[in-house]
Order: sequence, then structure tokens, then C-alpha cells
Amino acid sequence: MKKLRHLILSTAAIASACCCAHSQTTAAGMLCRTPSPGMFLVDSLTCLDMLDYYRSGSDRPSASIIGGKARVTGETPMKLSLRLGESSDYTIALLPASADTVVAVIETLDLTVPDSNIRFYDMDWKPVSKPEKIFKEPELKQWLTAEGAANRTQVEEKLPFMMWTADYEPETGLLTLTNTMDRYFHDDDREMLKPLLKEQITFVWNGKSFAPAKQ
Repeated sequence: MKKLRHLILSTAAIASACCCAHSQTTAAGMLCRTPSPGMFLVDSLTCLDMLDYYRSGSDRPSASIIGGKARVTGETPMKLSLRLGESSDYTIALLPASADTVVAVIETLDLTVPDSNIRFYDMDWKPVSKPEKIFKEPELKQWLTAEGAANRTQVEEKLPFMMWTADYEPETGLLTLTNTMDRYFHDDDREMLKPLLKEQITFVWNGKSFAPAKQ
């Protein structure tokens, strides 16, 4: 009986410690314990070097596992920003949730037309099973202004797809998507579409998902 009690208490202590570790994990901590260096192209030791450089005020880059440059460009407990190579930016953001914290990774390719994508993980870096329940990429109708909605056919004739960049602010819970299609079109089409498309769409984290913010 004593052995069983000891086992139960030990198991509870381990579970409690794991929960505490998760609750105290920062965005920087998540970077340093990624399951594979290939995820952000840096190993755990390089991660520590990058953080040391940033925290000391140095913009000195570290070497990624493929030989490119890697450095931290911003840090708060709930958000970490990275620059990898010459054209890839990453944000690791922790989203407080009722069950467990959700980890959002925003990848932005800063090419001719900057474009972002967002992936979601649990605290063990396992992809969430239904990411569309957390965030669903906005449809064209959500990007249209009132004038754009009245001229949707004209917009659809010119617009092959939507590209946008994403930024998340932990302090407000706001996820802001910024339209980058002005970099895609030539001057005439750009000016024609400008009043028809919103410059930004904003979502707010509600503890379960990103819901459209009231405008």
C-alpha cells in the first residue's frame, strides 16, 4: 500500500512539474527545444548563442545548419522573431488556451511579394489536429471593401489569389494580416484595385481561435 501511495504521489509530482514547465515556457524556450534542427535551421546551442547576441544588443548573426545566417530580431516572453537567410522571417508566438498553450509559427517569405503562412502546434511541437478550427485563411469576400463588394467580378478578373503578411501581438491578442498585393501588380492595376481591397484584416485570439475583430 505504501509503495502504491508513493507511486501515485510521484506520478502526480511529475505531472505537476510538467504542467509548471509548460506554463513557464517562453517563446525563446520553445525555439531551443524544437524536436529537429531542421525546423528553424538552428540547433539548440546555436539558439542559445543567438539569444545571447540579441540580449546583449549585438546584431551578429549565427550560422544555420545549412550555412546561412540566423539571428533573433525580437523577443518577449510570449513572442520571438527570427531572421533566417536573406528572405525568411519567423515568429514563434504562445497563445494562452484553456486546455493548453497553443504555439503559432508565422513564416514570412520576404520575396518580390512578401507572403506569410501560419502553422499551429501543441507544447510538445506536435501539429494540432484541426488547425482550421484555430485560424481559417480569409476568403476574398473578407478582403473586399464596400466598393469592392459592389465590383466583385472586376476584382476576380484581376486577382489570381491573395498574398498577405501576418503579425501577432501577445499584449492585445490581435493577429493582423496586411495585404501585399500592391507589390504584385503594375501601376494601372494597382491603382484600380486599391479602393476595392482592404489594406488589413484583424483577428483577435479568444482562447480557442482567432475570430474576426470588430472594425
